[in-house]
Amino acid sequence: MFRHYTRLAFKVLWRRKFFTFISLFAITFTLSVLMVVSAVVDNALSPMAPETKLDRMLHIHEVWLVGENMRSTGNPGYGFLDRYCRDLPGVERFAILSQLENVASYVDGEKIVSWRRLTDGEYWKILDFTFVEGSPFTEQDNRDANFVAVINRTTRQRFFGGGPCVGKMLE
Repeated sequence: MFRHYTRLAFKVLWRRKFFTFISLFAITFTLSVLMVVSAVVDNALSPMAPETKLDRMLHIHEVWLVGENMRSTGNPGYGFLDRYCRDLPGVERFAILSQLENVASYVDGEKIVSWRRLTDGEYWKILDFTFVEGSPFTEQDNRDANFVAVINRTTRQRFFGGGPCVGKMLE
């Protein structure tokens, strides 16, 4: 019985190809828009860790240098953020972080491509990260220029086979 209904439905759909295309396109487009809107609303109303305080954060992604005959735009550098943004009124905590960038490493001759972001010790106090082992680096590590990294589970698996990695070198 179900097979008969299915075959009949397909025959009707193939009989009116343009109508079928319009209907399926409209349904797909509507569902896609609804999914995107619901994901945005869900993220805005109930952000998940580590970004639980997004309503209290200010992000500076671009700076402009405008003159009489020129205009230049780009990402704000560490010097700009440190000099002009660190002492903004009403700032509870201030962290500087770089854009994500690809980095390549080699383990036993195998190339491993990872994402890297440079940041400071305050970053770990602003966001709510949970750590599998070890702890975040601190402002003291920044001042002393210690070679410290915080890695995720995937990176830990790729480089150290999933075993403990605190105190080991990562190039």
